[in-house]
Amino acid sequence: MHRPMNDPATAAPPRSLPLAPLDVSLNIEVGRALDIERLANACRQWAGSDIGHPPRLTISFEIAADLAGRGDSRIAVCGAAMTIDGPGVRARAVAGEKRATCFVSRDYLDDPGGMADEVLEPLLLRLLTREDRTPVHASGIIVDGLAIILAGPSGSGKSCLARAADAAGLQVLSDDVVYVQTSPELRVWGWPSAAHLLPADARCGNLATRVRNGKRKYVFPLRSASVGAISCRQAVLCVLARGRQPALKPIAAGEAMRRLWPLDPGFDELPREIGAAVEALSARGAWELSLSDNPEAALRLLLESLHRLERTGCGSGRQAQKLTLPPATSAVREWVSPR
Repeated sequence: MHRPMNDPATAAPPRSLPLAPLDVSLNIEVGRALDIERLANACRQWAGSDIGHPPRLTISFEIAADLAGRGDSRIAVCGAAMTIDGPGVRARAVAGEKRATCFVSRDYLDDPGGMADEVLEPLLLRLLTREDRTPVHASGIIVDGLAIILAGPSGSGKSCLARAADAAGLQVLSDDVVYVQTSPELRVWGWPSAAHLLPADARCGNLATRVRNGKRKYVFPLRSASVGAISCRQAVLCVLARGRQPALKPIAAGEAMRRLWPLDPGFDELPREIGAAVEALSARGAWELSLSDNPEAALRLLLESLHRLERTGCGSGRQAQKLTLPPATSAVREWVSPR
């Protein structure tokens, strides 16, 4: 008996694309109607050392004939489930199931960057944040192998500091969210690509915009952007505050925790996990960094106080992973010298 070509019994099995974002093994099951090489281009930043291990996470990916176009997608969260719906996408990920399903239009294949930003990254992060990669609302910069985590709510100055650090020649870890791993050791992860600034901070109308945390922001590409994720094994936590002039003072771990609550929408889904991550970052104490309207002045204060920050850094080592650090003993030291 001959089966029709569209009979499930004759369909080719899904192909696989093994990846390891933030060093968590991931398998993308690719339907036969999809060009696996073009999909791989959209996922190229998801390499990692855990590739080849049994996958902890799975995303199934298919082309759907009833979808057309791209963009204008809506992300909704209901209980443990997150859905993405738009003219060119229909996707769902459920926290705890370690699996997501995704259908996209062929138009998305011509826009790998848009597919990564609008479809794949939200699905992946929904799964990763339940795999000991806890999101903390913070920017991060790396100086001499120490990740300085700058935590605070929306509008507190995180992205402005990240942009100032990038302009000074430092490696940015993230402009808005860092991911904290606590086992088997402390590591902080980021995907630096751009700084996202509110219109009041951007002072520029000639750049692309993107909606983040429900707010439209200008996108400033970073010179220290990385194709893949980067991480550090030692970090120090600074909680951001506002003041007339930059100031840095030590605070207890409990005070740092209090300053970061209540959590912003989205982050409030993981209070226990974020609490554990903040506790790990502040195990040897934390700092309050007061910001004025001049982020460069606050950055200068951080760099001049690096020896103080180092004494409260938590973690097992000073070596940053997957990147070459800028020469902080020359260019950065020169930048912070008195003028």
